Amino acid sequence: LCGMALDRVVDPDLIVSVNGALLPFGGVAGNLFGPLARLAAGTSLLPRLFSWRARADGHMVRRLIRDTGSRIGGVELEMYERLAKRPGHVAAALAMMAHWDLEALQRDLPRLPVPLTLLIGMRDRAVPPSEARRVRSILPATRIVELPGLGHVAHEEDPATVGEAILAQAAKSVRRD
Repeated sequence: LCGMALDRVVDPDLIVSVNGALLPFGGVAGNLFGPLARLAAGTSLLPRLFSWRARADGHMVRRLIRDTGSRIGGVELEMYERLAKRPGHVAAALAMMAHWDLEALQRDLPRLPVPLTLLIGMRDRAVPPSEARRVRSILPATRIVELPGLGHVAHEEDPATVGEAILAQAAKSVRRD
């Protein structure tokens, strides 16, 4: 959405990101993530292998979610498990990540024409909370709202809290044109 706002394709009153990856990943992960995602998205083998593994190992998705710092169960976990077992969904997720251009977004963020609020799961291990401060160093008007005890899929862990936080930020950002 930030890219669409920068390109003036959309004109929202506010952008709220829930644990969004807005900056390039640092270190070795940053150097490997993009090329690996593009490679994986370019073949049907990896999505099929991942989905096969998700079907064979009943705990794989639970471990992946847990490794992001989130704790979900019930119907939420069941939905992630269903999606992971579908090679087409896995391929689409990989293609989405392969097309991220976080370097360009980092370069263009200072021109973002709309207020940005980052809802940050303080247990997020996929996009660490420290990334929000990096975003704010590039775009000082960025609001940061901490979500204690929640991980990367905070919206699944506690939808009411995340929804209330979004509504509270929206109420603060109503345009008065």
